[in-house]
Amino acid sequence: MAKAVKKRASPVTITESLWVEILKLISEGETLRSISERDGMPVWETIRRYSQKDSYTIAQYAHARACAADAFEDRLLQEMNNPDPAIARVRCDTLKWIMARRAPKQYGDKITTEHTGANGAALASPTLILRMSQPNDQSNTD
Repeated sequence: MAKAVKKRASPVTITESLWVEILKLISEGETLRSISERDGMPVWETIRRYSQKDSYTIAQYAHARACAADAFEDRLLQEMNNPDPAIARVRCDTLKWIMARRAPKQYGDKITTEHTGANGAALASPTLILRMSQPNDQSNTD
């Protein structure tokens, strides 16, 4: 059965004050779809287009999404109190995955690269050999 589509009276134009409210909701962990379902909010396609309109709004949107990772951290801690451990584990793993994608520097997996020599030994330090040649001294010839 098809889901009923919510009808809007008229398209909503994003003003600066509405954009600030949308950014606040995003930073609290709300998705664009859940924001767009609220009364007085534009459809999600409008929010997505507006978020990419210039470098300033792109930066604001990216910052709000990174802040949302902190909101997910709070949700993660609340999920630890779930009485069903299987449900808690799935929800926590999902939240950790989302956090790692939204703020990889803070919550992502740490990847390191190590260089080793043969059989896992330390790499040998390169040695620089300088040879000094004696100049031909022809000024003292008799």
